[in-house]
Amino acid sequence: MFWKLAWSGRLLGALVLMGVTGCGRRTMMTDEMIAAMYDEHREAMVDELRHYGIDAPHILEAMGNVKRHLYVPASHRRSHDPYGDHPCPIGHGQTISQPYIVAYMTEKMDLVPGDKVLEIGTGSGYQAAILLLRAYTSTRWSLLTASTPS
Repeated sequence: MFWKLAWSGRLLGALVLMGVTGCGRRTMMTDEMIAAMYDEHREAMVDELRHYGIDAPHILEAMGNVKRHLYVPASHRRSHDPYGDHPCPIGHGQTISQPYIVAYMTEKMDLVPGDKVLEIGTGSGYQAAILLLRAYTSTRWSLLTASTPS
């Protein structure tokens, strides 16, 4: 049996990923166990969004279906819960926005299927994934790093 340490209705990822058992031994977590843990975290995140007043069913469904942890590099997942109520680092000094901000922005856009969205500097692409699940057209542009010829 795994020790569970509750925080905002979630298991602390670091403790669970270590797989510390009640006997103090470490066990390896299987892929299925990790997937189930992230599923629980995603459900808790959607419940928290409802608590914050996000009530559009299509947004809650999209937020519940997109696996946010896949948009956070594995090297950052142990120290930052991808489903927590905070931004998470994605490298190069950038962050993935807090889930509430993503849901709030999506709700305030008041888009209807068929609308087109141009997203510049999308970072991890998580917001674009949320929009695409609603069948919007999203075009993603990356920052150009090449210097302009003189």
